[in-house]
Amino acid sequence: MEQAWSELAAIFLGGVLTSAHCVGMCGGLIGACALGFRGEAVSVWRWRMMAPHLLYTLGRVGTYVALGAMAGLAGTLVSVTGRMVGIGGLVYGLAGLVMIVIGLTTLDLLHLPALDNGPSGWMRRAAGRLMQAGSVWRALPLGMLSGLLPCTMHWGFQAQAAASGSMIGGMLVMLAFGLGTAGPLLLFGLFSSLMSARLRRWMLRLAGGLLVWFGLKALIKGWGVFTAFLGSVPLGG
Repeated sequence: MEQAWSELAAIFLGGVLTSAHCVGMCGGLIGACALGFRGEAVSVWRWRMMAPHLLYTLGRVGTYVALGAMAGLAGTLVSVTGRMVGIGGLVYGLAGLVMIVIGLTTLDLLHLPALDNGPSGWMRRAAGRLMQAGSVWRALPLGMLSGLLPCTMHWGFQAQAAASGSMIGGMLVMLAFGLGTAGPLLLFGLFSSLMSARLRRWMLRLAGGLLVWFGLKALIKGWGVFTAFLGSVPLGG
């Protein structure tokens, strides 16, 4: 199995905890999806009210999974290259360091330039054009676009996807992460009213601690692979 169920459950929990941060970055887009089409009021029918949120979530999680597949594939290539040059476990070491740095930054134990700077210019323009569309289906590409936002925690879990060892493993990692963020984002209006800013900060710090734990696990696994690789190399002639 590419990813143990317990590890996927922990990644899902990481997504739930990270959602406190996602509400701040993506909440505006989700709210915009719920606005009336071409300025008209949204239908009172529940399915019509939920459709934009569901489509947005589908698009966002779909982007996460696609990026996870690429991260898993890239991790596999780095791992193969590392073995070729005599550095077994290279991908685990690199991914572990990335996760630890991002986790420590989230915990305010390490200070680096902020990466969560919001959407770039082209993303703002694309979102603006999509917002002018009159169809409920506009929420799907908006969600796909939001999956590319420069979110530090998202990219931290992409490092975990790279360390998964395969394309399928990377997809499973990001599917678990995306589904973890989905519920709170679907209910972001309720959550933002119930959760204080202090509680959201603590949730994000717990997510950062979880990321550090994943990073340490990756480093330990990488060291094990490296030492096993050295043991398999014949010494002398």
